[in-house]
Amino acid sequence: MTVVSVPKNVWTSVTTASADTIIENLGQPEVFISTSPSFADPKKLTITTVQPGQTAYIYSVNKDTTVNVLNEMFDIGTVSAPSVRPESDPNTGVNFLGSDQIQLVTGGVERVLLNTSAMQVSVPITGTAVTQSQTDTTTGRLIKVGDYGLGPGQTSFSSDIDTLVATGFYRLATGAFSTASPTPALSNGDIVSHFYWDTNTSYQVLHKLASGGRMYFRRKSTTWSAWAEFVDLATSQTLTNKTLTAPVINTSITGTAVTQTSADSTAGRLMKVGDFGLGTTTTPDVDANASDLATRIFRSTTAASNPGAAGTWHVAHISRAANANGAQIAIADTNIANAPRIAVRHRGGSVTWSQWHELYGRLNILGTVSQSGGTPTGAVIEQGSNANGRYVRWADGTQICYATIDQLLNNWTTANGAFFFGTSTWTYPAVFSSVLAVINDVQIGDDRITGARNRGTPNNNSVIVELWANTSAASGLQKYSYHVAIGRWF
Repeated sequence: MTVVSVPKNVWTSVTTASADTIIENLGQPEVFISTSPSFADPKKLTITTVQPGQTAYIYSVNKDTTVNVLNEMFDIGTVSAPSVRPESDPNTGVNFLGSDQIQLVTGGVERVLLNTSAMQVSVPITGTAVTQSQTDTTTGRLIKVGDYGLGPGQTSFSSDIDTLVATGFYRLATGAFSTASPTPALSNGDIVSHFYWDTNTSYQVLHKLASGGRMYFRRKSTTWSAWAEFVDLATSQTLTNKTLTAPVINTSITGTAVTQTSADSTAGRLMKVGDFGLGTTTTPDVDANASDLATRIFRSTTAASNPGAAGTWHVAHISRAANANGAQIAIADTNIANAPRIAVRHRGGSVTWSQWHELYGRLNILGTVSQSGGTPTGAVIEQGSNANGRYVRWADGTQICYATIDQLLNNWTTANGAFFFGTSTWTYPAVFSSVLAVINDVQIGDDRITGARNRGTPNNNSVIVELWANTSAASGLQKYSYHVAIGRWF
């Protein structure tokens, strides 16, 4: 704000800035304002607003005077001299700090700071914006520390706790009671935690100051339920409608509520760690053929009961009826370097088990085939090779041997009609129990007629093969014979 001197009987010009400007007469009765320095359109000056960038002319009749010129844009102030302040109280007012910030200042101290992200209030807030009592439920009001028992202490309550509405924590004073559920009796110092949902639904937890700190709870569904007590197993207490007759609870549970042996199959009992092979690091030894086995896990070392003739097997036994319907899964206890062996068996309505059936996968489908009485007991496929060729054996007894023999040093020079003959003996790379067929062929370049046939009946170890060509094939001439034998290894 600027005070402008106006000499008497002279037009004094006032040019406005970039904002609206207010020109105020300070009390002289004969002061005029005009848009030009003449009396063409004068008006008596009281308070006038002049548009930005315009010039006003002021005239005082017969007396020097002053006017206030107030620009509507305010300067940045300080807490001791706010931007907008009364003349009589210059350290109180509204202060503009720049950077989109406004201060409310009283007595030269910031009380409120407002910016684009928050409002900082440094004096207590009173009035209807905050709760008016410790149980005020007016929506939208700010909660004061201590209301609803939040903060330094619980709200004291000495009336019927059935009537509580506001969610909170209440310390009961002398005179507190409950009409709907009077038991347990309330006493001075008890704490009630009240949780309000709507007029028909609420929850309460009661913390008794005395009685060993016992706790109760109840629920309101239109009407309040009876109090129910939280159970503390460290003390002797009776559960409503559920009485524990003789519990022995220390570091472990004993009595008929738990299994009496590691194989106790009494329905409803709690199992101890180790029962039926569960949770133990030392699985019990049990004969897999034992009668009346309950569902369990065990180790079987009885050769006659196991999938293999010897060794140890871990068995999972699943029983649906005693000595009747059931199944077993066995895993061989072998060195980690060996392929795992898994076998299964089952039984129907009798006590007799089926044979064990071993399962095969990528780690044990190849290996050494074996049998006992015609039943496979080893791998599914066996294959091998030696100087006599290669062989493949299957678990069903089938065997195939094959070989390519270099005949470079053999002579096929014995003439017989139009062909020249020689012989070769092929010893099989694996012995047969019976030979079903031997197939032979010969190759000497691309322009000769060749052939081969068995000479005599092949035996289980070898076969003599007669070889021929339409021209003489002496030693030193490159030639090959090919052989395939099919039969059984058992």
